[in-house]
Amino acid sequence: MTVETRSPESLCSLKERRLLIVGSGFIATHLANAAHAKWGWQVQMIYRNHRPAVPEGIRLHQLPSDVTTLSSLVTAVAPTDIIIALGSSFVPEINRDLGEAMRQHLDGPLMVMDAISRLPVRLAGHVLIIGSASEYGQFPEHPVDESFPTNPQDHYGHLKLTLHELGLYYHRHHGVPVVHVRQFNVTGTQQDSRFVLPSICRQIVEGARQGRKEFSIVAGNTTVSRDFLAIDDLCRAYQTLLLHGQAGQVYNVCSGQAHRISELIDLGGKLVGARVEVKVSEHLLRENDKVQSIICGNPARLQALGWSPKTSMRDLLASMIAHYNSQA
Repeated sequence: MTVETRSPESLCSLKERRLLIVGSGFIATHLANAAHAKWGWQVQMIYRNHRPAVPEGIRLHQLPSDVTTLSSLVTAVAPTDIIIALGSSFVPEINRDLGEAMRQHLDGPLMVMDAISRLPVRLAGHVLIIGSASEYGQFPEHPVDESFPTNPQDHYGHLKLTLHELGLYYHRHHGVPVVHVRQFNVTGTQQDSRFVLPSICRQIVEGARQGRKEFSIVAGNTTVSRDFLAIDDLCRAYQTLLLHGQAGQVYNVCSGQAHRISELIDLGGKLVGARVEVKVSEHLLRENDKVQSIICGNPARLQALGWSPKTSMRDLLASMIAHYNSQA
């Protein structure tokens, strides 16, 4: 089969981009909304089981069960860019059903990359594959860049590292313009409240609603420090990578700053005028928290493309607290 190619110059001359997002979770939905409302791009989404709630103008498709049908669908959509954001990042859920996690994180993306490799016209832009900082596994006390050795310590990290290798294979052998993202902690409004900062902010709002100036919340290990990025900054990072990323390259997507969980709880309390104590729950203690006191990335490679985070932790927590207040 003869494959038509497009040069980078022709891509730059396109008046509008056509983005196909494969996924329907927190990140995928925010990306779709940002690309549609803020970037002015045409957006379509492919979902597996959960049909996302998105604005009118974003067309939805259910993921086909075979690669031939999927390839025909992608050909009909004719995207300039694709983001593959399949699979849950909630580690306890992954550990409970590893078989389902493998289907989400490997089988789905593999079928998508296979379908892309069969397209009659190569993508003008990029295929962004969402990986994880968990691919690194063990972290030193300083922020890590993309040259740091990968040594995943849990199922999630192994799944994402395998996904990286699959992406490289399709890039090298089939010309798929893959850009692999090692994403650190991302949070914001509408994230599942099982994750650490949504859980903290929700409990702070619930305590403040009772009019108390002192109250306690339940959390896991609050002595650890993590690199958090606001979802809006993440969306801008992904736009930057779609426009300027280098195919075959890996990029950390992170803030470059680690924040101790206990300090974020104190800050959340100050935002509602309360003093917040913590009751540690054994149920919320993760193995990774016992050995990794600091997890932080170095975003210099991404920043060299013109991106930088804009949302402070104070503003991020304030927006999440306001969101939970609005749910009253």
